[in-house]
Amino acid sequence: MAVSKVNLLIPNIGSKMTVRHSSGMNYGSWKFDNYKKTLLSSMKPAEAVKTQYKKIFLFASIPILALTAYVAYKDHQKHHEHGRQEHVAYDYLNIRKKAFPFSDGNHTLFHNPETQYVPGVGYEKDPHH
Repeated sequence: MAVSKVNLLIPNIGSKMTVRHSSGMNYGSWKFDNYKKTLLSSMKPAEAVKTQYKKIFLFASIPILALTAYVAYKDHQKHHEHGRQEHVAYDYLNIRKKAFPFSDGNHTLFHNPETQYVPGVGYEKDPHH
């Protein structure tokens, strides 16, 4: 016991002071201290992913879109080489119990004079292709 009383009288110079980290909300231990650092650290990998997808778009998607547009254009040209088919007047295609409420009553709302046959008139325009 005599040794312990002596230890109390001598100041402890070499020891470190410990700090108790409380779990209470007023003590800053709900991990809000490094909130900005943790938020920004997760954004750094996101920047790398953004540049990766930008490169994929530029070097893969744009050439594929251009190729698709070219194929669609060639198919459109081939479609116009055939010309217009001869109209066959089937009775069930031209049943009209009353006139259409727009135009002269014989044309549909989105009527195309080059491709749609009008009963009693025929095609109104020749195709321009």
